[in-house]
Amino acid sequence: MQDYLQSRQSAPDDRASALAKLVAGIRSRQSLPLGIAGGVAGALAGALAWAAISAMTSFQIGYMAVGVGFLTGFGVRKLGRGIDPIFGVVGAVLAFLGCIAGNLGAILIAGSKHFDVSFFAMLAKLSPSDAVQLLKDDFQIMDVLFYGLAIYFGYRYSIRYLTPQEVAALPE
Repeated sequence: MQDYLQSRQSAPDDRASALAKLVAGIRSRQSLPLGIAGGVAGALAGALAWAAISAMTSFQIGYMAVGVGFLTGFGVRKLGRGIDPIFGVVGAVLAFLGCIAGNLGAILIAGSKHFDVSFFAMLAKLSPSDAVQLLKDDFQIMDVLFYGLAIYFGYRYSIRYLTPQEVAALPE
């Protein structure tokens, strides 16, 4: 009986120790700078897709923000390989900035068509205060929902979670 009780008491310690070792191994391979680079790449890809689709359809599609959030989070997770919450924060912030860039790009494309001016000419003359004013003028209440979804997906998909296989491989 004593052996049985002793083996049952050590099992949780073995599992906790194995879990701590697994997490430490993952943390030793995570990289915040690479995560940021992956997130920037994802946010830019999403922003370009948003602007391009808006240009092709001549319609501002707010739910493209969800795609921006997903691409940003995916980039952070793939390159950063992080399990700490900071990777989610980075993904959320970059997803928001990607949405701003995508929205602004769509506005500039529409403006360049309307005024028959090159997109790059408009971009070259754009000041930060003009950009803020354009975003304010174009703002719709649904933008809050879509940006919120982008931030959520940016956070959620930026963090590497333990797989069921990794958890199953832990000692009982």
